[in-house]
Amino acid sequence: MRLCSGTSFQLRPHMPVRSASSLHLIALILVGVIHGPAQADTVVPAPSVPLPQMVPVAPGDIPLQNPAPAPSDAPANSAGTSPISNVTTPVVVPATAPEQAPILLAPARVQTGCSLRDYGISVSRGQLAAAIYNTCSGFSLHKPTFLMPFTYSPRYDGRETEFIFQISAKAQLWDYGPGALYFGYSQKSFFQVYNTTKSKPFRENNFNPELFTRLPRPFSFAPSWSFDLGAEHESNGNDLPDSRSYNRLYVQPYWTRGREVWQLKAWYRLPEDKNRALDNPKRDDNPDLSDYTGYTELRYRRDFPWRNALLDVVVRGNVNTGRGAIQADYSVEIGPVGALFVRVFNGYAESLIDYNRSITRVGIGIALQR
Repeated sequence: MRLCSGTSFQLRPHMPVRSASSLHLIALILVGVIHGPAQADTVVPAPSVPLPQMVPVAPGDIPLQNPAPAPSDAPANSAGTSPISNVTTPVVVPATAPEQAPILLAPARVQTGCSLRDYGISVSRGQLAAAIYNTCSGFSLHKPTFLMPFTYSPRYDGRETEFIFQISAKAQLWDYGPGALYFGYSQKSFFQVYNTTKSKPFRENNFNPELFTRLPRPFSFAPSWSFDLGAEHESNGNDLPDSRSYNRLYVQPYWTRGREVWQLKAWYRLPEDKNRALDNPKRDDNPDLSDYTGYTELRYRRDFPWRNALLDVVVRGNVNTGRGAIQADYSVEIGPVGALFVRVFNGYAESLIDYNRSITRVGIGIALQR
């Protein structure tokens, strides 16, 4: 066939179009059609690389189930974590994808006390006593949070019977590895809800912001000891002459092992000018406060197997004046979001307005964080 002047080509009746490899491929396809798909004898899984699991633990402790719900929530080196070697089911990441972030093993529950989301599952045994000393990231519960609608006190009875409640939370500002910096806020209110003749007033509110750092088990020679160091303010927000307040620095070592916690809190009250005029808001509202509260507070917490019960006892006082207070709470779990508790209090400074009055009170309520 001629395409143009000087150029032509010739069609041949037979042109080879298949190579040996092509014929081999066609043969394999025909075998598959005749005999059906081949059956695999075994499936070889992709190899995996075990990674260490991180949980807070010390000799004799019952470890918390999960201090880090996810790598993005709390990194493996966050405050309060340390490696253990008795993990039977390792955390794995496929060896074929080494760049993939480690995936933590799904825990039984989130670390006790981190937030209200924790209360969908019962608290693991041995974790409850140390719940308020958690090292949670983000926003979490702090001191005991409770509602106590039924109370009796000879000083506040009848229509003046009070509904007492406390809320407390903290936010982690900085996780610097060995410890973490927190901002905490607590508020305790005395609500005379049954006093219809005085329009159900709030007799007293105590506001307690604080800034503190928590160092969980910083010393290898004392593996059961942890420390809080902080500064706090507390006031009742009233005008003179009912205004009460203080500012203080504190150190709070606490010992945790198994079901028990011992805590000692010692503080130094920052001085204020008590010689100012009585109507000067910068005057020390309560210069003798330490005569009734002292400079130290001792706390003991112990949980028990039956219904996840908890005993919480607080003692404080001034050995020179012989004045102080004792408070004892006993609580039992009654559901996924709370515990029934009974409180007995006797002594001074149940509230700031009553710092120099001795109060005896018994109450029953519901605790959300114990």
